[in-house]
Amino acid sequence: MGKTQFIQFTMDESELNKLKALGKINDIDDKDSIVDALHSIIYELPEPINKEDLDAAREWLREQIKNLTYGNMAITISPSGYDDRIPPQFILKAFNEYCNIAKSNNNDYETFKDYLEAMFADINAYYFDLEEKQLLHEIKNNIQYESEELQSSFEALIDGMNDYEILEVGGFEGINYDIKDFLDYDYRINLMFATPYERNCDMSLIPLFEDVDNNALTYLIRQQGYDVHEVFKSLKEDRINDSVFVRSVVDELREQSYCMAELTALVTARGENLLNLLDNIAHENNYISISKDATIGLFNEWNGSGSMLEIQLEKPAVFPTSMVRNVQIEGAGKENSGYTVDAVYGFVSKAWLIRNVEIVNEAPVLKEENFDVNIKKNRSDKTIVKE
Repeated sequence: MGKTQFIQFTMDESELNKLKALGKINDIDDKDSIVDALHSIIYELPEPINKEDLDAAREWLREQIKNLTYGNMAITISPSGYDDRIPPQFILKAFNEYCNIAKSNNNDYETFKDYLEAMFADINAYYFDLEEKQLLHEIKNNIQYESEELQSSFEALIDGMNDYEILEVGGFEGINYDIKDFLDYDYRINLMFATPYERNCDMSLIPLFEDVDNNALTYLIRQQGYDVHEVFKSLKEDRINDSVFVRSVVDELREQSYCMAELTALVTARGENLLNLLDNIAHENNYISISKDATIGLFNEWNGSGSMLEIQLEKPAVFPTSMVRNVQIEGAGKENSGYTVDAVYGFVSKAWLIRNVEIVNEAPVLKEENFDVNIKKNRSDKTIVKE
């Protein structure tokens, strides 16, 4: 044993009076009660925690987090069932907001996926917080009932920390979730196409079919490998071309009764494909390829009308993403702009073929034609023969 050392110290009268007022000593001149009071204070202090004890508590905390998260060191959030998905209105709201952000100088999100994840985390912040609190609650229960010998060290380790700081000390890596898992559903999407000039003309060019050089339908005609003038002649002179595509375009135009129309394609997308589709549209990158068996035709979202939506493609339709004028997602309610296709037609879901759209980076080859000559030919006789 080491040699006991004694020290001398002084206390003034006011300090002694405080001890007396607290009931620690009987009188300010009672030296024995003063010594007893000082000893009692020492005995009330907790035993000091050394570094080894703190390290042991920290390692125990880390093992607890590892065990309770199945070795992931993070809480994994997954869909709870087949119907646990991100609602269409949530996706469309995020997409419309992201389109505005992508065009500004204050875009802190590199992709639409980044923005959707941020919104998803924000709206689920309360739920995520509960998950973390539940994890910490289990840890504190375990230290109390399973490792009582470490409790004082553990309490010293976490003293002054908030809940998340405690978990972080134990190596917790937060909440993990894959946004694609919550998009594992075939969302029914209506893509409305238009050229800038067509938009400036209040979407009136297709019904008139005069300015054949600059609207989404004439683009499709040329992309499918046909001459626009050939379609116009079949329309106004009732000369039915042998092509299934040309005949279907003629029929679509004849059944279009309103002065405004837009070329509309019905597609479905899910998961990574959905994120990629919407991200490229927002940034106006690359091209959209739609399968040749897709439902496509003329629609009017402003007054809820349209044609038959029965244009028969002969090969996949490929459009630049910059030509997408509007995106609707069926089921998104008020987040949609205008009437949706399903609200007007009441189609069965198979009208939106499963996964019939993708993003490609190769521009389509368009049929060349002399528009100056053909427009003059078209306008020489504007009479459209209808059945």
